[in-house]
Amino acid sequence: MGGGPVDVTTGASGKLTQEYVWLSLMHFQTDLMFGFTCEKSEGSILSLVEASRRGVLLEPQDVPQRLWVRRDFSRDDRRKLPPLFSAGGFLTVSESFAEILKRHDLGRTKLHPIELLRSDERTAFEGRNFFLNIAEVHRYFALEHSSGISPVTNPNSSYKATTGLLTEDDCVKVVPAALAGPDLWLDDTLRTGFFCSDRLARDLRGARLTRRLALKRCVVLAVN
Repeated sequence: MGGGPVDVTTGASGKLTQEYVWLSLMHFQTDLMFGFTCEKSEGSILSLVEASRRGVLLEPQDVPQRLWVRRDFSRDDRRKLPPLFSAGGFLTVSESFAEILKRHDLGRTKLHPIELLRSDERTAFEGRNFFLNIAEVHRYFALEHSSGISPVTNPNSSYKATTGLLTEDDCVKVVPAALAGPDLWLDDTLRTGFFCSDRLARDLRGARLTRRLALKRCVVLAVN
């Protein structure tokens, strides 16, 4: 499993540039959640899901290669899988989404092929899908310049704030280093979804893959 987050919090003023990155709030959309499970124990699944949400680089042998719909979620058998969704807590993307990602700088982030089956554990969903293990963690979030967020007061947590359903474009600010890093990353000081570069967002938008991502524009602060 990979190293810790990259902390880049200096070199930015309260002034704004005309450059942006984007924050996905797709985790608020419950209809993007599907009730998948696998042969691992419930405790193991929860540990892996939590690790992936924290940006831990998972080893290929740790990642489930086969998931199926839980019997108590059999209604999901009839649902169409979207380009990006949660398969039992695992961030999962379609082949078309994965192909866009592969054109960009993913850094340590990995895409693992994953077989998705219906609740009979035999019938596969259409298309190829991939577990998206975002393993780039960077502290680009500028808490002191951001608005529309809620503070996290737990002293034992790395999280300093969290977003909500009412978070709008330009509320979240990031430091200039966000422009030079990978195109997809997590920030362990902001308890929310994932960030992506403007160039990646443009490509996804051009392929009509952003409709359900709930992307919020984040302004990049100017260098001091």
